[in-house]
Amino acid sequence: MLIRIGAYTKGGDPDLDEAISKKSEMEKFLIQNSAHKNEFKDTVETLLKIMNPS
Repeated sequence: MLIRIGAYTKGGDPDLDEAISKKSEMEKFLIQNSAHKNEFKDTVETLLKIMNPS
């Protein structure tokens, strides 16, 4: 809610800052064409890359 109304300042919560930085990648991951199928292993690898990009 604080983000939506512009009351959150970056740096106030490191966990929230990390979540915000990954929002776009997670949304892309979650949107999938119903005809497209991924192997479980590939899905896990993609999530790990999003969560630990280094």
